[in-house]
Amino acid sequence: MKYKRRLYQMTKHLVNIIFIGEIVVTLAMPVTVPWLNKNYSHLQGVDIPMLMIYMLIGLISIFVTFQLRKILRTVADGDCFTDANVIRLKKISLGFFLLALMLLLRSILYPTMAIFIELFLFLLAWIFCLVVASVFEEAVRYKEENDLTI
Repeated sequence: MKYKRRLYQMTKHLVNIIFIGEIVVTLAMPVTVPWLNKNYSHLQGVDIPMLMIYMLIGLISIFVTFQLRKILRTVADGDCFTDANVIRLKKISLGFFLLALMLLLRSILYPTMAIFIELFLFLLAWIFCLVVASVFEEAVRYKEENDLTI
């Protein structure tokens, strides 16, 4: 039990650090993206499209992490199998799908091998979250059935 509590606390702190980092990085993009594009010759002339794509990626990432933070709160409360978490997991999966679309758009402007690996990983995360949402949905149904029988 003590191990689970410690693992939860570490995960919660890590997710909070990531959340703050995403906000800082997203807010810094209007300055950093043009600077990077200016200093890398192969990116010159795509400031606005790259900035828009990266800002959308940042906003979607913030949204996904925000939903994850809400799920972690229910874990701490000991009641994670709820309809609200099913909805949150579906929102997270949608976020991963949108991130994959943004990476696909980015690959048109600046194709690299790494972008296709990232695209594959986000599509995998999208499918994984949908599966986990289905599992949670079943768990909620079982929990409700058990609550009715007691």
